[in-house]
Amino acid sequence: MLNEKCSASVFLLPAVLSSTLLLSACGGGGEGGGNGGSSPTTSGGKTTQTNVSLSVNVTGSGQVTPMSKSIAAGNSSTFTVKANEGHLIESVTGCGGTLNKNTYTTDKVAKDCQIEAVFALKSFQITTSKSGEGNIYPESPVLDWGTEQTLTLSAATGYKVGKAYGCGGTLSGDKYSIPAVTTDCEIQVEFHPLSLALKNDKLDQQVELNVKGNAGISPTSKGIIQPGEDGAPPVPNDIDLPFLVNDIDLTTELGATVELDIAYEKPLPEGIKYYKFGPAQPGAADTWYELPQELYQISEDRKVVTLILTDGQLGDADWENNGFIQDPGGPALPKQHTVTVNTTEGGTSSFTSSQVNNGDVAAIVLTPSTGYHITSAAGCDGTLSGNTYNTGVINADCQVDVEFALKQYRMTTRSGDGGTIAPAEQTVQHGESAQFTVTAQNGYKLENIAGCNGTLQGQIFTTAGATAGCEVAASFSQQYFSVSTQVSGGGSISPEAVQVAYDGTTILTVAPQAGYDLANIEGCDGQLSGNQYTTGAVTANCTVSAQFSQREYTVNAVAGAGGQIDPVTQQVMHGNVASFSLMPQAGYLVDNVTGCSGTLSGNTYTTGSITEACDVQASFKAAQYQVTASATDGGSISPREQVATHGQQVSFNIAVNEGFALESVSGCGGVLTDSGFVTAEITQSCHVSASFVAKQYEISATASEGAVFRLHNNKLRMEKR
Repeated sequence: MLNEKCSASVFLLPAVLSSTLLLSACGGGGEGGGNGGSSPTTSGGKTTQTNVSLSVNVTGSGQVTPMSKSIAAGNSSTFTVKANEGHLIESVTGCGGTLNKNTYTTDKVAKDCQIEAVFALKSFQITTSKSGEGNIYPESPVLDWGTEQTLTLSAATGYKVGKAYGCGGTLSGDKYSIPAVTTDCEIQVEFHPLSLALKNDKLDQQVELNVKGNAGISPTSKGIIQPGEDGAPPVPNDIDLPFLVNDIDLTTELGATVELDIAYEKPLPEGIKYYKFGPAQPGAADTWYELPQELYQISEDRKVVTLILTDGQLGDADWENNGFIQDPGGPALPKQHTVTVNTTEGGTSSFTSSQVNNGDVAAIVLTPSTGYHITSAAGCDGTLSGNTYNTGVINADCQVDVEFALKQYRMTTRSGDGGTIAPAEQTVQHGESAQFTVTAQNGYKLENIAGCNGTLQGQIFTTAGATAGCEVAASFSQQYFSVSTQVSGGGSISPEAVQVAYDGTTILTVAPQAGYDLANIEGCDGQLSGNQYTTGAVTANCTVSAQFSQREYTVNAVAGAGGQIDPVTQQVMHGNVASFSLMPQAGYLVDNVTGCSGTLSGNTYTTGSITEACDVQASFKAAQYQVTASATDGGSISPREQVATHGQQVSFNIAVNEGFALESVSGCGGVLTDSGFVTAEITQSCHVSASFVAKQYEISATASEGAVFRLHNNKLRMEKR
């Protein structure tokens, strides 16, 4: 059957081994139209075109498109062949085809056939080269595409790995690692010596270099060079370089600190220092500068200078943390100039002549003699600061001229209110004294004066010999006088004492005590107004005296009928009390006493505290007595009690019960009358007593024979015997 549909199975193996596409198609396979191909057939006298199948088998990492196709027998076909990244087309065969770049064109195909495509990894040549003594392993390897490689760098004795670069690699210790290769490239390795002899026959100089630590001497080092020549630092103005300049480059690890010994044939002179050429700080211009003392050492025999250098720090001319230390420099002696000092009488200088390094400044200490001072100092472009003259930068011989003169001192004065010091100020030379007149104003006195170590004699204050400017200070205080007080009697003056400024006045308050009056006040030329005493102008101590007198009051006494009060009048001092005796007449009693806030105790009336005149009123009343009565059984007496006025007689009625008789009645001096019992005149309370007795009768009785009388309950009975 023509164009019969069929199915195919594809199996793809991993590209790292091979990639083979197996295509099972309808009909057999074969090279260039081999067995299994289709040929034209006839049916009913008609010829039908036959198709052939082309399949692709891939080995390696690449692509052929399409991977299969069916074409009419006798035709040719094209396939696109493309290697994956890092690979190349090694060969394409089958179906009688030819490869042109990436296109594979088959021959005319008469039967089924298969194309074989083979891809292979690219290979690259890694070329290695070196300078100095050492080995590279592996040397110039060939690497497949994408392969990483680490090369081992082995420095010979006396050398170290200095630099390695190329193929995009990185250096770490003695290992140089390159990333996956994609092209041919070259690796260059520098083995740097640890020791090196530098010699310049033309300049007749030779030094031995020795590096300590993980560092080497780079071949970029220029060696011993002459300042001012092409490519060399300029000739310095302020130093001499007796051993010329060593231009040395060192390689080390990033940021590492190394030591470099520079050995000279001859000892270095005393006072020599090590100078470097380059920027003294990052970004600065190149200049000659002294290397700090802590960054270099000179051996005891003075033949070896040991530099202590850190990558990217002071002393590394490129100031970069790049593992490369640039070290142009050399031992130098500063140029020196003579500085001469001339002084006048009155002082000295720390030196009269001195050698000063070019570019330095000199500090000249000027010491004036006692009493002298520096009046001027000039020369060498210097400035005076206190007693030190600092020259400008010394770049030639120069001279400083200094003048001294006796000191002059200004003595000033200062006075407070209340006085003056004259004159206000004086100017004296060292050792001289000065005098000032001190005057206090009226009403003031000199409180204190001091200063300039002076002394006061009267009104003249004389200073000690002057050794410095000073001040005389005086303070004055206002004169104050004491105004005191004296008081007699009951009162006060306030304040009791007061200080009053000269020519001033003060007001005193006069306060009598209760019951007192101001009798007199005087002193300090004062005047009284109300209760305030104002002194006159006070110019001396004085006393104000006040006398207070106690008030006296009249206390009168009045007695009513029936008695007397004694005394009838009294003069009583304020606050005291008065006593009065009450004397009732016979038969009278004190009835009531009032006035002067007093109190009655018995027959004595005592007033309260007398603060004003007052009257005492006494009244009396007749005495009254209680007259009582009582009676025994058998009768009665009435009334049982009565009130009797003094001298009055009272009567009582007596009633005798039946069968009783009045035995007796007595009391109150009374007598029994026909009308009753009448007392005597009553002068005190008393009692009347009445007693009764039962009456007794004699009874005679005669009883018949055989009977008797018996008394029973006061009754007489006759009973038989």
